[in-house]
Amino acid sequence: MDQQYLATPFYGLRRMKVWLGRHVHQVNRKRVQCLMRTLGITAIYRRPAGPRPVLGHQVYPYLLSRMEMTRPDRVQS
Repeated sequence: MDQQYLATPFYGLRRMKVWLGRHVHQVNRKRVQCLMRTLGITAIYRRPAGPRPVLGHQVYPYLLSRMEMTRPDRVQS
């Protein structure tokens, strides 16, 4: 599995499961997941870019941070 990862580092859990099923022996997804976690193997792929603040947009303060909330729907200053 480690050699296959070095050859194809973009293989994730599902593709590695298929490869193992064809070349070594049948294993289920959870077993492959455990093995990959133990070996420290993660697929290399472009992750989605998260939200980024836009320059020029105003940042509003959270006004309830210094207030005490004693019960539902009640805020006391």
